[in-house]
Amino acid sequence: MKHKKILLIFVLLVIVLSGCSLNSNKNATQNNKDEEFSLKQECYKYKDNLTKNIEKFNNEQKLEKREDNDGSFSYCEETQKLKEIFYSNKLNSCAYVVTETTLCQTDQNTAFNVSYEYQNLYNTLTNEKVESFRTISRSAPFENANEVQAKIDAYKN
Repeated sequence: MKHKKILLIFVLLVIVLSGCSLNSNKNATQNNKDEEFSLKQECYKYKDNLTKNIEKFNNEQKLEKREDNDGSFSYCEETQKLKEIFYSNKLNSCAYVVTETTLCQTDQNTAFNVSYEYQNLYNTLTNEKVESFRTISRSAPFENANEVQAKIDAYKN
């Protein structure tokens, strides 16, 4: 009988302690989600400034005459577009992706074509380029867009 009481007390103690452990794991998970949400919100504070800088860059661009490999000329200009901003666990910092495009035309009366396009990943706090992915080269697909997005997404996890 005495052993049964001790065993019962032991079993109850294990149940109570495991319940506390599960509850603390739930709290830790919720705290992590709250912290992650807070970090994402912090990163979005940079969006307006980044957008203004990109607009300024785009407005300052002038059509530039460039010589091609065959001796002919094209008229080109660079453009940028903010693709996304996010908190990067890998960088432990905010990061953003800019699509940088080179548009060219053979003469000033023809339509522009995308000659080059890059997805550039930057550290928001340092403005340092972390990685660059070429998606279009000489008006042809270069690196698969889904693979590029997967590489960018790797910085989010």
